[in-house]
Amino acid sequence: TFVGAVDGFKGILYVTNGVDGQIFQKTGAGNFVAADVNSKFTEAETVVFYDARVWWGNTGTDYDRVYFSELLDGTDIPSTNYYSVPNPIRAMVPMRDSLAVHTLNGIFTFTPTGNISARYQREKVANIGTVSKRGVALLPGDVQLFIRREGIYAWAGEDAEKISGALDGGYWPHINKDRLIHSFALYYPEKD
Repeated sequence: TFVGAVDGFKGILYVTNGVDGQIFQKTGAGNFVAADVNSKFTEAETVVFYDARVWWGNTGTDYDRVYFSELLDGTDIPSTNYYSVPNPIRAMVPMRDSLAVHTLNGIFTFTPTGNISARYQREKVANIGTVSKRGVALLPGDVQLFIRREGIYAWAGEDAEKISGALDGGYWPHINKDRLIHSFALYYPEKD
């Protein structure tokens, strides 16, 4: 599976497979080609579109940085447009008012400030995050469900809460936890 983002202003689809991180892009009816998004990095494990910018996380050169493009131009990523978090980035999830960045040891939000010199406020909002690059489902109300080796968790702005306790006695001990990094989650509103 791939993770991807569409630059809503230029119509470019950026994708990465989240494993070896090579970045591809597609415009119009053309074929996918290797993306030339930044001379600083050529690989990223996750990409999203948020706040009229394309965001890249866990790049081949900086596992703990989130790079972001200039406003309205996903192809322009100055080398100073980044924020660091203290652990490797696992997933990024655009929400209504902020971008959530998951690491194994926490969730960080990046909230627009409206200030050109400090564009986003970074805040650690939870002490655990997902193990999977594609394993976060965003539900209505900005509730996120995500997977860890210990089970399934929900995060709604406060600290994350384990919601899969009923699986601990039977199902959960028998799954291959080493494969959880490859799991994915999808919110499908027409099913419970």
